[in-house]
Amino acid sequence: VPERRALYNAFAAFIRLKKRPEMLNPSVKSSFAPSFKWMSLTTDSLNVVLAANFDVIPLDKSMPFPKSGKWYDLNGDSLTIRNTDTLFTFSPGQYRLLLDYKIFRTNPSGIAGSKDTTRLQLLAESYPNPFNSETVIRFYLPADAEVRVTIFDARGRKVKTLHHGTLQAGRQLLVWDCRTENDTAAASGVYFCRIESAQLVKSLKLICIK
Repeated sequence: VPERRALYNAFAAFIRLKKRPEMLNPSVKSSFAPSFKWMSLTTDSLNVVLAANFDVIPLDKSMPFPKSGKWYDLNGDSLTIRNTDTLFTFSPGQYRLLLDYKIFRTNPSGIAGSKDTTRLQLLAESYPNPFNSETVIRFYLPADAEVRVTIFDARGRKVKTLHHGTLQAGRQLLVWDCRTENDTAAASGVYFCRIESAQLVKSLKLICIK
């Protein structure tokens, strides 16, 4: 059944995400009842919840949200969770995947009907920011790519290269511990993180306060 295969593929992708080396202190909870299955991934930097209806009838079930607040689906649509026990109606074969940060769809050409395929991009961000000892830089790659992530000071001087090499498609997490290329402590101040690949260029303002 295609719907059932899609559900299993979603859970397999979730498990692979948990094994990514950039996941910080991952904690996974799950329940695999025959008709309704769910998993939640909690790390130092992000939270993801996945739930699916494997039955042939609609089900009213709650999702395993670890916290209240705003959650986002893969289209970037937001959902405010005030009660972590909120019930959702799942159609047969339906699954929901929600994250606590925003992903949005873009058409790279900006032209309706363009041959360019719609791709997912993550609005690059860092957390915490301002920060004291370290900050986690998060972004999304629509495909495997050669990526350079560099920290510059406010005068445009390179402070440190966080990454230069190939990354697999998907969500990325890099940690900057406010140290330089020579492993000396960087001074308090404003810095910029530049993320460059053939498909994505982003710049983030970082504030280090000691």
